[in-house]
Amino acid sequence: MNTLTRKELKLLVALLGGADAVRKMVPNFHTDSGWQDAKHPNFTFGQEEALLNIIGVQGALDVLNGKKFVLSNGSTAKKKKKPASSIDFIVRDHFKKNSSEVKFYEFGSNFEKWFMGEVEELTAVELPMYHHDLQHDSRDVEILTDLGGKEAVEVTLAGVFELLKLQPHGGEFGILNSLANIFYVRDAKGELRAVSVYWRVSGWVVCADRVGGVRKWSTGYRVFSRDS
Repeated sequence: MNTLTRKELKLLVALLGGADAVRKMVPNFHTDSGWQDAKHPNFTFGQEEALLNIIGVQGALDVLNGKKFVLSNGSTAKKKKKPASSIDFIVRDHFKKNSSEVKFYEFGSNFEKWFMGEVEELTAVELPMYHHDLQHDSRDVEILTDLGGKEAVEVTLAGVFELLKLQPHGGEFGILNSLANIFYVRDAKGELRAVSVYWRVSGWVVCADRVGGVRKWSTGYRVFSRDS
């Protein structure tokens, strides 16, 4: 059976929303000797065991390896929708350098031109649940064909923002790639664009490119999609 290291458990707790969120997930699990203290200052050994009983060791490893994503309410899923707090997702109110939720470093000129005036009208925020690491340099048309077409890969900026909130300060581990992360999103005029996100110096850089050009995305870049 695969086991988790202490470092992996600590990261898992963070991805699930912190110790308090995990405790809410495991209120009915208790050993005869009570919750046992562990090295993690806010999370006990007993609670770690109870958490693994709920989601399974393989499920926890899938979260850590990016095969399964974690919503902010602590649930994990292959594909789920998170209720939105507002019907309208106003891009400029979330993608901004002084955001208190995600640390941004820079926005590309195309992203500002195509998206900053956009308001996504949503009844729910659907996270891009699947990712695919490019095995060779690829153009947009090749990526779209391999992943089942535009409808299969198209996501929203609201969903992208929710992913960024899970990894607001970058980091070596997590959902987002250390190279570049590509999302196919429609702009304010309905045109499908390739939005790329990557970490630079002290924040996330967000750019946008036309879809269908001769540009190739490099090997190792991570493409997110709505369907597998």
